[in-house]
Amino acid sequence: MAYLNHQVGGTWTEPSLLDSLREVSKSGITRADVFSVGYFSDGTEILRHAKEEAKASPVESVRFIPCLNENEEFMKYLAGRVREAVSNS
Repeated sequence: MAYLNHQVGGTWTEPSLLDSLREVSKSGITRADVFSVGYFSDGTEILRHAKEEAKASPVESVRFIPCLNENEEFMKYLAGRVREAVSNS
């Protein structure tokens, strides 16, 4: 478990992604997958910072699993739900 923080306004939560990757590497883990479970979609500043932390970590391979907003069909579904809600209000 890690938290994707950015450097604007200080650290929100701990441990950071970099700290968590350092810790799991001590157990011999060389590959990790990262998914932002707390986000429906990620801001680019957080993703950019997370990728920088992953690159600085001792873990050899870090894969970022896309957030839900990466799926065009799901976004079309949500847009339809929004249109439906607006037309019914």
